[in-house]
Amino acid sequence: MSTPEPVPPAPGRGAAVWKWTKRVAGCLVLAVLLSCGCGTCGVGGLYWRHHSTLRAGTDEVFRTGLANGDGEAMYRNADEAFRLRYTLEQFLAFLKLYPELLQRDQLNGRMVQRTTLDGLIYLVVRVAIDRGWAGLEMAIYCRTGDDGVVRLLGISNGCDGAVPASLKRLAFRQKSRRDLFD
Repeated sequence: MSTPEPVPPAPGRGAAVWKWTKRVAGCLVLAVLLSCGCGTCGVGGLYWRHHSTLRAGTDEVFRTGLANGDGEAMYRNADEAFRLRYTLEQFLAFLKLYPELLQRDQLNGRMVQRTTLDGLIYLVVRVAIDRGWAGLEMAIYCRTGDDGVVRLLGISNGCDGAVPASLKRLAFRQKSRRDLFD
């Protein structure tokens, strides 16, 4: 007995189905790669933009409102309402409680917001301070003067008596929406 010869598949439908299956699968793989790549780039871009804005706002407040960490210059350049509310000795005692405010590398920006209330322009920066086992979050309030200079108006946790109450509420109301990437 002889073994029967295998019958080759008939050209036509089977080969065409296989060719289209490879094309569709290739398109699906390409679509998945493109959507993941674009999504990753988009989220990465938003993350970078968010943190560069925080860094720039924190740098601006440290340079102008906090006078590069010089306590006496900070008080001299502060807003008039702040100087009327606190004496230099009171302010320096406050800075002794929070020496991290005098060092830029200790201030991690969490929120930067410019807003206008009653025709005055304010800059609010909420920062986190690393104190080893416990972190601390503070808000630094500044007012932009008529000359365009950013001046210290107050710091939360004890030195914010000159800050309008509506501005205090605004600074901490938007916490959950602003801290998406932290």
